[in-house]
Amino acid sequence: MDAKHKKITLATKLFAHLEMMRPYTVIWCGLVSLAGASLSWERLPPLDVAILALMIPIMGWIAGLYLSDFLDRDLDKIEKPHRPIPSGRIKPYEALAVGGIFAGIGT
Repeated sequence: MDAKHKKITLATKLFAHLEMMRPYTVIWCGLVSLAGASLSWERLPPLDVAILALMIPIMGWIAGLYLSDFLDRDLDKIEKPHRPIPSGRIKPYEALAVGGIFAGIGT
């Protein structure tokens, strides 16, 4: 099998999805939203509101990362071939579908 058609393991696929979510950038947008909710409530909001204020922006951020990687896949083939889509660890329409799922959950 050539490199383009090699078998992708489940662990490799899961790590590629984690890489696409970029956990090192995702948390801050939820924390900023939670801070805004806290300012609005003039204290930490009730737990249900706090969880939503934290998680909804994170879902939107992850959706945006997936969808932008889908749209940038041709440029990434040249500039960043190690990324999950150009490297073949995630199929382009898999990224589109997962991004849509995160957008739907966030909505």
